[in-house]
Amino acid sequence: MIFFGMLQLEAILRDPESTSRSFAVWATSATVGLVAWVFVLIGGIGQLRGLEAPWKPGVRWLLFAIALLVVLGLAATVFLTLLTSALGGRSFNAGVTLIVRILMVCGWLSAAPWLLLLWITDERVQSLRIGMKENGTGSFQPAIRELDAVWQAIERSSLALGLLLSTLVINTAFMRNVAIEAGVSPKSFSQWEVIGYGVFFMVILAAILIPVLVAWREAGFELVSLATPDTASGVPDEASAAARERLVVRLGIDRSYVRRPIAILGVLSPFLTAFATALIPTGS
Repeated sequence: MIFFGMLQLEAILRDPESTSRSFAVWATSATVGLVAWVFVLIGGIGQLRGLEAPWKPGVRWLLFAIALLVVLGLAATVFLTLLTSALGGRSFNAGVTLIVRILMVCGWLSAAPWLLLLWITDERVQSLRIGMKENGTGSFQPAIRELDAVWQAIERSSLALGLLLSTLVINTAFMRNVAIEAGVSPKSFSQWEVIGYGVFFMVILAAILIPVLVAWREAGFELVSLATPDTASGVPDEASAAARERLVVRLGIDRSYVRRPIAILGVLSPFLTAFATALIPTGS
């Protein structure tokens, strides 16, 4: 509510006689999104703190990862700023611009623990694949539990990042309405630009998430091959084939990405949200 009040106060100071309806909608959306980001941040920190001892990030690793996140965040921010300027023709006053910059920083802060979790998860998968080969024909129960934990981390990260980026896209769509109501030509801030924002964030999320998802699936099939090896003839007998099928089902790798849609929906959510919000009428 405090943040919503700041946005409304900025609008009143800018134009005491008329605070636009579109601005009020955007302010509400930004405030709700910010509250959601706080919960995303708290959830991400909880996930990191809940990691088992071998996977809790050390100080040196954490500092390096944070520095890398800052670089990536700055690069993406500069890219989006240049893209927005190139598409041009619109401008907001200093107050609104400052608020947008603050929101962008808050978004990156909220995403940080989930991005760190994905990087740690990728390291877990690679370590698991090495450990399975070294284990040989020993017990595979720890590896199965580890694969389950990795999948949960992938799903939760996908949902959290998808929610964060979707709210960012929604805010962009509502800001477009504010600009158009303020006199900016719809052609200079087109619906395609909103969709472009969604595509941009979808590509970023896919580049981070999909390699981990593919590595998890490959590790699952490697576990199946090690736990249920082929016979000398290369053709599994009936018992071995049945055991292999049960293990594949147990791990969940019998289903395609489409049939396990949560992670993929998280990746697609920025684009789907952008497509939906681009259809919002501008009143022009």
